[in-house]
Amino acid sequence: MSSPSQPPSAGQPASLSGSTALTPVTPAGAAAPAGGGVQPKGLFGESVPVPAADLLKIVEERLRATRTQSFDISVGEILSIHERRELVIRPEFQRLFRWSIEKQSRFIESLLLEIPVPPIFVIETESGVYELIDGLQRITSVMNFFNEASPLVLEGCDIVRELNGHTAQTLPLALRLRVKRVPLRMVVVKRESSPHAKYEMFYRLNTGGEPATDQEVRNCVIRIIDNRFNQFIIDRAGLAHYRTCISNFSEEQIKKLYDQELVLRFFAFKNARDRYRHAIGEFLTDYMLGVTEVEIPFDYAAEQQLFESTFAALAAIDGEYVFCRIGESGAPTKRATPNFFEAFSLGTAPHVARINLADGALVGRIRDLFRGIRQNPEFIAHTGPGSNQPSKLAARIDFVTTKLAEIL
Repeated sequence: MSSPSQPPSAGQPASLSGSTALTPVTPAGAAAPAGGGVQPKGLFGESVPVPAADLLKIVEERLRATRTQSFDISVGEILSIHERRELVIRPEFQRLFRWSIEKQSRFIESLLLEIPVPPIFVIETESGVYELIDGLQRITSVMNFFNEASPLVLEGCDIVRELNGHTAQTLPLALRLRVKRVPLRMVVVKRESSPHAKYEMFYRLNTGGEPATDQEVRNCVIRIIDNRFNQFIIDRAGLAHYRTCISNFSEEQIKKLYDQELVLRFFAFKNARDRYRHAIGEFLTDYMLGVTEVEIPFDYAAEQQLFESTFAALAAIDGEYVFCRIGESGAPTKRATPNFFEAFSLGTAPHVARINLADGALVGRIRDLFRGIRQNPEFIAHTGPGSNQPSKLAARIDFVTTKLAEIL
């Protein structure tokens, strides 16, 4: 086994081993990025390839936006710099850990057998500290293996089955040291790289590995550019009235940050529905990125007030059942759906200033209206198969808006 080269301490220079070219994502409707130019058009409007010289220039410009550095670092040194807080793993990124005991065990087995493993990717922050952006499953598995308080008990090893049942403490010292001395390749995205390039690398690295929801990835990666809008969404998701209204979405959905995605849906569909085509995940990511980069206007104070007023009204109207289906008995079930969330939150928002919550009779009439809508065949037709089509989204929102206006 080759001995690992000593890595520089976090923030210190090392030999540059290469760079990675990344193409920035442009939010829907936003201007093309600088340097991208205008796509040439032919006589009939067809796209014409960019001349080779211009294309080379564009690629070189993107290349300069991202500087990377690679070196070998032992598993033991990775654990050490993490303990010294020179390598950080953000809590929101830790949430994405998905490996089972068997997968963790087989990774430890791979290290013992010196089977090559993919590199670890980190971002160098302004303070020189490294922030992990890819390699969570592997690094966490090693940390669990050497965790003295609650060590990983190996199981599922299928090459050296005799490892099963062992922990780091029960293995021979020579094997423990072998794991710690295994060299891993670490790729550092240098601090000089553009924030957007860092975002794009994080996003691409974390949408191809272990399953993670779109919102879990957004929650991790958008903060690389700027955390204001991301934190705004997190804060709105904690609002008491809002929590009441979404309480019948499943615990599994909430665990995977679906509560935050619904907040994002509210603002994205309210403010940029004309940009939506069909792929909700891509649309939400583009909208969040656009607001974060201040390419899409967003009045934080006004949006906060409207959001809080809307969900205070919805909580008063039908509480935890406001987004739930109506059963055959005519009573609401405890099955909330995103179609109803979009329809009733966005259908109510334009009228919320006219809803007097102190008027019990009015609140009662709206409750009856909403429960009736949720049984109306015309409305239900916009919530079935193909409900993510822009036309059906608009139809169910407009249905609620129109019916509510009739009784106010």
